[in-house]
Amino acid sequence: MASWIFKLLLLLQCVLVLIQHADSSSIIRYLPGFEGPLPFELETGYIGVGQKEEDQLFYYFIKSENNPEEDPLLVWLTGGPGCSSFSGLVYENGPLAFKVETYNGSVPTLVSTTYSWTKVANIIYLDQPVGTGFSYSRNPFADIPSDTGSVKRVNEFVRKWLAKHPEYFSNPFYVTGNSYSGKVIPAIVQEISNGNYICCKPQINLQGYVIGNPVAYYDHDKDFRIPFAHGVALISDELFESLKASCGGSYSVVDPLNTECLKLIEDYDKCVSGIYEELILKSKCEHTSPDCYTYRYLLSEYWADNETVRRALKVVKGSKGTWERCDYRVLSNQDIKSSIPFHINNSIRGYRSLVIRYTKTYANKMTLATVKGGGHTLEYKPEENSVLFKRMASWIPKLLLLQLVLLLTKHADSSSIIKYLPGFEGPLPFELVTGYIGVGDEDEDQMFYYFIKSESNPEEDPLLVWLSGGPGCSSFTGLVYENGRTMEVSPRWSLLHIHGQRIIAPFQVANIIYLDQPVGAGFSYSRNPFADRPSDTGSAKLVNEFVRKWLAKHPDYFSNPFYVTGNSYSGKVIPAIVQEISNGNYICCKPQINLQGYVIGNPVAYYDHDKDSRIPFAHGVALISDELFESLKRSCGGSYSIVDPLNTECLKLIEDYHKCVSGIYQELILKPKCETTSPDCYTYRYLLSIYWANNEIVRRALKVVEGSKGKWERCDLSVRSNQDIKSSIPYHMNNSIKGYRSLVISGDHDMTIPFLGTQAWIRSLNYSITEKWRPWMILDQVAGYTKTYANKMTLATVKGGGHTLEYKPEENSILFKSSIIKYLPGFEGPLPFELETGYIGVGEEDEDQMFYYFIKSESNPETDPLLLWLSGGPGCSSFTGLIYENGPLGFKVEAYNGSIPTLVSTTYSWTKVANIIYLDQPVGTGFSYSRNPLADIPSDTGSAKRVDEFLRKWLTKHPEYFSNPFYAGGNSYSGKMVPVIVQEISNGNCIYGKPQIRLQGYVLGSPVTDYDLDRNSRIQFAHGMALISNELYESMKRTCGGNYIFVDPLNTECLELIKDYDNCVSGIYENLILVPKCDLTSPDCHSYRSMLSDYWANNESVRRALKVVEGTTGRWERCKWTLQNNKDIKSSIPYHKKNSIQGYRSLIFSGDHDMLTPYVGTQDWIRSLNYSIIDKWRPWMILDQVAGYTTTYANKMTFATVKGGGHTLDYKPDENSILFKRWISGQPL
Repeated sequence: MASWIFKLLLLLQCVLVLIQHADSSSIIRYLPGFEGPLPFELETGYIGVGQKEEDQLFYYFIKSENNPEEDPLLVWLTGGPGCSSFSGLVYENGPLAFKVETYNGSVPTLVSTTYSWTKVANIIYLDQPVGTGFSYSRNPFADIPSDTGSVKRVNEFVRKWLAKHPEYFSNPFYVTGNSYSGKVIPAIVQEISNGNYICCKPQINLQGYVIGNPVAYYDHDKDFRIPFAHGVALISDELFESLKASCGGSYSVVDPLNTECLKLIEDYDKCVSGIYEELILKSKCEHTSPDCYTYRYLLSEYWADNETVRRALKVVKGSKGTWERCDYRVLSNQDIKSSIPFHINNSIRGYRSLVIRYTKTYANKMTLATVKGGGHTLEYKPEENSVLFKRMASWIPKLLLLQLVLLLTKHADSSSIIKYLPGFEGPLPFELVTGYIGVGDEDEDQMFYYFIKSESNPEEDPLLVWLSGGPGCSSFTGLVYENGRTMEVSPRWSLLHIHGQRIIAPFQVANIIYLDQPVGAGFSYSRNPFADRPSDTGSAKLVNEFVRKWLAKHPDYFSNPFYVTGNSYSGKVIPAIVQEISNGNYICCKPQINLQGYVIGNPVAYYDHDKDSRIPFAHGVALISDELFESLKRSCGGSYSIVDPLNTECLKLIEDYHKCVSGIYQELILKPKCETTSPDCYTYRYLLSIYWANNEIVRRALKVVEGSKGKWERCDLSVRSNQDIKSSIPYHMNNSIKGYRSLVISGDHDMTIPFLGTQAWIRSLNYSITEKWRPWMILDQVAGYTKTYANKMTLATVKGGGHTLEYKPEENSILFKSSIIKYLPGFEGPLPFELETGYIGVGEEDEDQMFYYFIKSESNPETDPLLLWLSGGPGCSSFTGLIYENGPLGFKVEAYNGSIPTLVSTTYSWTKVANIIYLDQPVGTGFSYSRNPLADIPSDTGSAKRVDEFLRKWLTKHPEYFSNPFYAGGNSYSGKMVPVIVQEISNGNCIYGKPQIRLQGYVLGSPVTDYDLDRNSRIQFAHGMALISNELYESMKRTCGGNYIFVDPLNTECLELIKDYDNCVSGIYENLILVPKCDLTSPDCHSYRSMLSDYWANNESVRRALKVVEGTTGRWERCKWTLQNNKDIKSSIPYHKKNSIQGYRSLIFSGDHDMLTPYVGTQDWIRSLNYSIIDKWRPWMILDQVAGYTTTYANKMTFATVKGGGHTLDYKPDENSILFKRWISGQPL
């Protein structure tokens, strides 16, 4: 008895202490665990309710960060019963969150969030019922709380709180919460409403309520777990059907005699025992492990039980023992069995309500919305829940918008050069400009853009405008995820890390404007809050206006080739933009735009058409069975998006289809569906852009107009747009007629806009194929497949690619850009000409990858001839021609010191008047290679066919050269090949080979033509050059009969004379008899320069610069004499005869001191063609000096010698250059 009295006295003493601290509030500026002052206004306190205010309810109040005087006032209740509202504040919809890291004994770290509802609302987070969180009772003998009692106390709390905060009397008021509080909130709304009706003071401006995953009626809610489990494939069809049959739909309250039902429920429980019920996508785990999602709940307990935290929160000392996020020891009489009657009553009274699930709205102002991928509480999808809430809360007065307009007007139409960006270390390694351009009536729509200069040649490189999809997605998506710089995916960020590492990006070869459109997307905004919502056709006009205004401000880009580019939804709008720009050019809009074409990735073309293709796509990638696919085709007739409601069989099959693919991440079916807030999830990187772009110092750095944008979202789906372009196909047709180029890219594992649908609408344009379906390669691997049509449209798939470029950025970048080379190791500064390198696949399955160097004419590339140049051998790289004979570069001849040999410009390049393709052929030569190690060895005739195939494919990729006069050229052994190639091209043109090649003729230097003839002529040449005596020459003629190569073994006299001849010429350098034989390792030797190319081309930095596929070529050799080649063309004379008959021009020239293929033998076979001379033998002159001799025949063949010249052009490069320029231009030599 005495013991009991003693305890009672202690309790009463405690109560007296607590009374002193009741009904108080405090402004909190700092919180332990958060660095610096809080960036929002926080008040904590107690309000006493009940008899003698014995129940002290603790609250956290956070002012709206927007307009607290007018924004709604919310009271937020968490479930349980017994869960603290601190759960809402720090896990669900508040401005703070815990940084998830292993607890080390110190106060857990708090960080800011981006998704807080306090950005648009004032929120009271209330700990109720009493005993929850920091709420407590001063009466230890009080009755346990009940649902109905808690309802009355919350009503009392709100009225008392408002009496202490009268500035919020007029604010719209909502009761909000989730889970168990969803059962109590409708009753609270009714209690407040009743109080208002009987004139309780203060009146509460009650508008409605918001409940998330609410408990409504336990038995009812629990019964639906079984059909849910079936729908998400947690239980089998058989078990589900048995449960329905045996239990009759009632699974929570089962008749004990229904043993069959009870047994089936046991089976169900076993099936789901390993499932984390709050979010079935998460795994069950040990909550004490930092890797477990629920570990974050422990952090709140460590935090709230810290004494410094309690002092900071002004918690009454001694009022609370151990704090628990959810204290299930809090006893509560759950006397509200169902909230449904309260919902009915509130509906009758006209209150708004939002129940968070899928979305639909009812006549009682109740909106139901689901959150895709969401769980039991808001924290699993905080961003989505925040957007959902904000859309409901459309309460910003229009007057405030008008005031905002006045502020924004001052900042319109501006641009700024950005040198530094938060999150990037050091100055930016590229030139970035951001700004606004005003478009529309009175420039009311301010379009925000990011402009990045080409890192190559901004004065001449293409200018692109890039648009992201949506509609409503910021073009920053393109810049940072798809074809620009990248964001580092890390859960531990201060602002944001942007990789400084260079990746293959289009702005390395192009100038790009990343444009936020339509208005409302990204940082674009309208100064007119009453403007009509944007539309597709309106956006097309505004983008056209934007581009012209941008160019007017940047006139240095007038002449750059211009392309409109983008992906996803923008693929529907871009063709319309191209048409709009084209029309504007036609009616002389200024400035004129140098429009060339467009590039679209995974483009929306026609929604129904695109969506219908998902089912054959799903079948093709094994997501649905053959049986289901065949049934769908038969029942639905290929139309799956718009189905006759009476076609129940089709509708049922479509349901089956949806079940099959419900677990598929449609943007890239190879990726798992995952929780976007997890750093392990691919889409987590999207959150980083939101964190970054909503940081104030980032906005200041980007020069975003203050106050023009609330919360930035990567894809703001609240941007309403009138999608009045139903199909882009008519625009594609029109653009094709006008001759614009286009590249259409499809990730082959994108199910959002499958490549099958894209292929289908391209086929519907009804253009012939100019390049048939084939793989395109990167690093000797298939990167996708491509085909090209006669309308200059190229379709390319990206192997393993998804809906946007980011899934395969390297491949998409390589696809977008040709390998334009601006710098070469060994050459100082940028190249003074345009060089492109690359591979074209030829032969079966494109197994032979032919490497080429292409150099544009420095004169007039649009009309100058296109020349294909081949070197000899066979096996000599065409780099020989580029660097030693007729190209714009040469090596500086100096002793090799181990560094990269020096390259210098030449003065004699043929590229001054012609576009030249230097081709490494046959396969195995230079950097050309075969993907088939077991392929047959190349042959002369096979190589001729492959060169023809190469040219047609190259021209398909470079259609701007279709109309240029074409010539084939080469020297030495290629002199035997070129006439055959000319005939192959001619035949191909005749049989409608596509594309047609505008073949005009050919050019040959010191050409091998007929081995016997060429080599036999060496004896005559040696005699003429005084290398052998008259006596030896006459004896050889008489004894050998003019045949010195294949000698009868019995003709010993001839064989002996040939030995004498060999002795005479053994010291002669046959390539140029005027030059001494020498040690080629000596810099004084003419052929030393050949070694420099070996040193240069075998340097790794050179290979990277040339974009040589790694691992395809071992040691590079200028002339690979070990290359096997079937020399099946014995003589090219028959080909010369046929080419003459067909009327092709030809220039044959010989160095007159070349003993390998002497000019006398060349003259002999030319005469054998038996054409009359129309320009007799005469000297041709340079600066009044004889440079050689020439004659021309009736078959348009000109023969010329080069005085002092040798076997190749490098011995007399200037003279050979003048010779070519005169002939190619039609001038007399």
